[in-house]
Amino acid sequence: WWRSICLYILAALGNVHSQLISLENTHVCPEIRGPGEDDLPGFDFISKYGLDDPGRLEGVRQVQGTNDFQTAY
Repeated sequence: WWRSICLYILAALGNVHSQLISLENTHVCPEIRGPGEDDLPGFDFISKYGLDDPGRLEGVRQVQGTNDFQTAY
C-alpha cells in the first residue's frame, strides 16, 4: 500500500510542477529572433534526418530562396 501512496504523491507533485511551468509561459508565439538565429534552436529536423542530402531521398532537391537565409528542400 505504501507504493500506491508514493506513486500518488509523485503524480500529484508532477501535476503541480507542470501547472507552474505552464503559468510561466503565457506567450502564444515565440519571441522574434534576429536574422540568422534559429526559430527552433533545440532541434534541427533537416540535419537530424539527413533531409538536406539530395542522394538520400529520391525527389528531394534544394530550392534557393530570395536570400541566403531562405532555403527549402
